[in-house]
Amino acid sequence: MGTALLYRFSWGENVIMAEKRAKILPNDLEEIGANAFYNCTKLNKVEIPYGITDISYSAFNKTGIKSVVIPNTVTNIAGWAFAYCENLSDVYYAGSEEEWNKISIGPYNEKLTGATIHYNYVHNHSYTSSITLLATCTENGILTYVCECGDSYTESIPKSNHNAGEWTTEINATNSA
Repeated sequence: MGTALLYRFSWGENVIMAEKRAKILPNDLEEIGANAFYNCTKLNKVEIPYGITDISYSAFNKTGIKSVVIPNTVTNIAGWAFAYCENLSDVYYAGSEEEWNKISIGPYNEKLTGATIHYNYVHNHSYTSSITLLATCTENGILTYVCECGDSYTESIPKSNHNAGEWTTEINATNSA
Protein backbone atom coordinates (compact mmCIF):
# COMPACT_ATOMS: atom_id res chain seq x y z
CA MET A 1 0.00 0.00 0.00
CA GLY A 2 1.47 3.36 -1.01
CA THR A 3 1.53 6.39 1.18
CA ALA A 4 -1.81 8.10 1.09
CA LEU A 5 -2.19 11.41 2.84
CA LEU A 6 -5.06 13.85 3.21
CA TYR A 7 -3.93 17.47 3.10
CA ARG A 8 -5.81 20.71 3.39
CA PHE A 9 -6.33 22.26 -0.02
CA SER A 10 -6.92 25.87 0.94
CA TRP A 11 -6.60 27.87 4.12
CA GLY A 12 -10.07 29.36 4.42
CA GLU A 13 -12.23 26.37 3.51
CA ASN A 14 -11.34 22.75 3.00
CA VAL A 15 -12.24 21.82 -0.57
CA ILE A 16 -13.03 18.22 0.38
CA MET A 17 -15.26 19.23 3.29
CA ALA A 18 -17.25 22.07 1.77
CA GLU A 19 -20.34 22.37 3.99
CA LYS A 20 -20.76 18.72 4.97
CA ARG A 21 -21.47 17.97 8.62
CA ALA A 22 -19.89 14.50 8.57
CA LYS A 23 -17.07 13.30 6.42
CA ILE A 24 -16.44 9.83 5.10
CA LEU A 25 -12.70 9.45 4.72
CA PRO A 26 -11.24 7.19 2.01
CA ASN A 27 -10.13 3.77 3.21
CA ASP A 28 -6.68 3.96 1.59
CA LEU A 29 -5.34 6.75 3.81
CA GLU A 30 -2.38 6.17 6.11
CA GLU A 31 -2.15 9.67 7.55
CA ILE A 32 -4.33 12.70 8.04
CA GLY A 33 -2.15 15.67 7.13
CA ALA A 34 -1.50 18.91 8.98
CA ASN A 35 -4.50 21.27 9.04
CA ALA A 36 -6.58 18.81 6.97
CA PHE A 37 -9.85 19.91 8.58
CA TYR A 38 -8.69 23.04 10.38
CA ASN A 39 -11.61 25.36 11.20
CA CYS A 40 -14.26 23.17 9.51
CA THR A 41 -16.78 24.24 12.11
CA LYS A 42 -19.70 22.31 10.60
CA LEU A 43 -17.86 19.00 10.83
CA ASN A 44 -19.46 17.23 13.78
CA LYS A 45 -18.52 13.56 13.45
CA VAL A 46 -15.50 11.74 12.09
CA GLU A 47 -14.83 8.03 11.74
CA ILE A 48 -11.14 7.59 10.99
CA PRO A 49 -10.58 4.54 8.78
CA TYR A 50 -8.65 1.50 9.91
CA GLY A 51 -5.06 1.75 8.69
CA ILE A 52 -4.46 5.39 9.63
CA THR A 53 -1.32 5.58 11.76
CA ASP A 54 -0.79 9.32 12.16
CA ILE A 55 -3.06 12.28 12.82
CA SER A 56 -0.91 15.31 12.06
CA TYR A 57 -0.53 18.74 13.60
CA SER A 58 -3.80 20.68 13.86
CA ALA A 59 -5.67 18.13 11.71
CA PHE A 60 -9.04 18.70 13.45
CA ASN A 61 -8.21 21.95 15.26
CA LYS A 62 -11.23 24.27 15.70
CA THR A 63 -13.75 21.85 14.19
CA GLY A 64 -17.26 21.29 15.51
CA ILE A 65 -16.77 17.57 16.10
CA LYS A 66 -18.77 16.03 18.92
CA SER A 67 -17.46 12.51 18.49
CA VAL A 68 -14.57 10.76 16.79
CA VAL A 69 -13.95 7.09 16.07
CA ILE A 70 -10.25 6.19 16.20
CA PRO A 71 -8.94 2.80 15.04
CA ASN A 72 -6.29 0.93 17.00
CA THR A 73 -3.87 1.43 14.09
CA VAL A 74 -3.27 5.04 15.18
CA THR A 75 0.10 5.36 16.92
CA ASN A 76 0.65 9.11 16.85
CA ILE A 77 -1.61 12.11 17.41
CA ALA A 78 0.42 15.28 16.90
CA GLY A 79 0.16 18.44 18.95
CA TRP A 80 -2.88 20.64 18.39
CA ALA A 81 -4.61 17.85 16.38
CA PHE A 82 -7.81 18.29 18.43
CA ALA A 83 -7.16 21.72 19.97
CA TYR A 84 -10.19 24.00 20.41
CA CYS A 85 -12.66 21.20 19.63
CA GLU A 86 -15.06 22.64 22.18
CA ASN A 87 -17.89 20.18 21.43
CA LEU A 88 -15.80 16.99 21.53
CA SER A 89 -17.36 14.79 24.20
CA ASP A 90 -16.92 11.19 23.02
CA VAL A 91 -13.97 9.25 21.63
CA TYR A 92 -14.70 5.73 20.38
CA TYR A 93 -11.42 3.82 20.34
CA ALA A 94 -11.20 0.37 18.71
CA GLY A 95 -8.48 -0.86 21.05
CA SER A 96 -8.06 -1.40 24.76
CA GLU A 97 -7.22 1.19 27.40
CA GLU A 98 -3.68 -0.24 27.48
CA GLU A 99 -3.33 0.31 23.70
CA TRP A 100 -4.75 3.84 24.02
CA ASN A 101 -2.13 4.68 26.64
CA LYS A 102 0.64 3.68 24.20
CA ILE A 103 -0.42 6.27 21.59
CA SER A 104 1.94 9.22 21.42
CA ILE A 105 -0.37 12.21 21.98
CA GLY A 106 1.19 15.64 21.53
CA PRO A 107 0.43 18.79 23.52
CA TYR A 108 -2.76 20.87 23.36
CA ASN A 109 -5.05 17.89 22.86
CA GLU A 110 -6.90 18.31 26.16
CA LYS A 111 -10.27 18.26 24.40
CA LEU A 112 -9.44 14.78 23.11
CA THR A 113 -7.95 13.39 26.29
CA GLY A 114 -10.65 15.03 28.43
CA ALA A 115 -13.51 13.47 26.46
CA THR A 116 -15.20 10.23 27.49
CA ILE A 117 -13.17 7.46 25.89
CA HIS A 118 -15.08 4.32 24.96
CA TYR A 119 -12.59 1.45 24.64
CA ASN A 120 -12.94 -1.68 22.46
CA TYR A 121 -15.43 0.07 20.21
CA VAL A 122 -16.89 -2.07 17.44
CA HIS A 123 -18.85 -0.31 14.74
CA ASN A 124 -22.20 -1.90 13.86
CA HIS A 125 -23.13 -1.07 10.31
CA SER A 126 -26.49 0.51 9.67
CA TYR A 127 -27.12 0.73 5.95
CA THR A 128 -29.50 2.86 3.95
CA SER A 129 -30.35 1.78 0.45
CA SER A 130 -30.94 3.67 -2.75
CA ILE A 131 -31.47 2.66 -6.34
CA THR A 132 -28.42 3.86 -8.25
CA LEU A 133 -29.46 2.35 -11.59
CA LEU A 134 -33.04 1.41 -12.50
CA ALA A 135 -33.62 -1.99 -14.04
CA THR A 136 -35.05 -2.01 -17.54
CA CYS A 137 -36.54 -4.68 -19.77
CA THR A 138 -33.07 -5.69 -20.93
CA GLU A 139 -30.56 -4.47 -18.30
CA ASN A 140 -30.14 -5.23 -14.59
CA GLY A 141 -30.30 -2.33 -12.16
CA ILE A 142 -28.17 -1.61 -9.10
CA LEU A 143 -29.27 -1.15 -5.51
CA THR A 144 -26.55 0.47 -3.34
CA TYR A 145 -26.35 0.16 0.45
CA VAL A 146 -24.24 2.75 2.32
CA CYS A 147 -23.33 2.96 6.01
CA GLU A 148 -22.52 6.32 7.58
CA CYS A 149 -18.96 5.01 8.16
CA GLY A 150 -18.44 4.84 4.40
CA ASP A 151 -18.76 1.09 3.94
CA SER A 152 -20.99 0.15 1.04
CA TYR A 153 -22.06 -2.74 -1.12
CA THR A 154 -24.35 -3.25 -4.09
CA GLU A 155 -26.97 -5.76 -5.17
CA SER A 156 -28.27 -6.40 -8.63
CA ILE A 157 -31.90 -5.60 -9.43
CA PRO A 158 -33.03 -8.18 -11.99
CA LYS A 159 -34.14 -6.95 -15.40
CA SER A 160 -37.84 -7.41 -16.00
CA ASN A 161 -37.38 -9.70 -19.04
CA HIS A 162 -40.72 -8.70 -20.52
CA ASN A 163 -41.30 -7.81 -24.12
CA ALA A 164 -43.66 -5.04 -25.04
CA GLY A 165 -44.79 -6.99 -28.06
CA GLU A 166 -47.31 -5.59 -30.50
CA TRP A 167 -50.05 -3.28 -29.30
CA THR A 168 -53.63 -4.03 -30.16
CA THR A 169 -56.24 -1.27 -29.98
CA GLU A 170 -59.32 -2.54 -28.17
CA ILE A 171 -61.28 0.73 -28.16
CA ASN A 172 -60.48 3.76 -30.27
CA ALA A 173 -60.07 7.08 -28.46
CA THR A 174 -62.92 9.57 -28.68
CA ASN A 175 -63.47 13.23 -27.85
CA SER A 176 -66.61 12.60 -25.82
CA ALA A 177 -66.84 11.90 -22.14
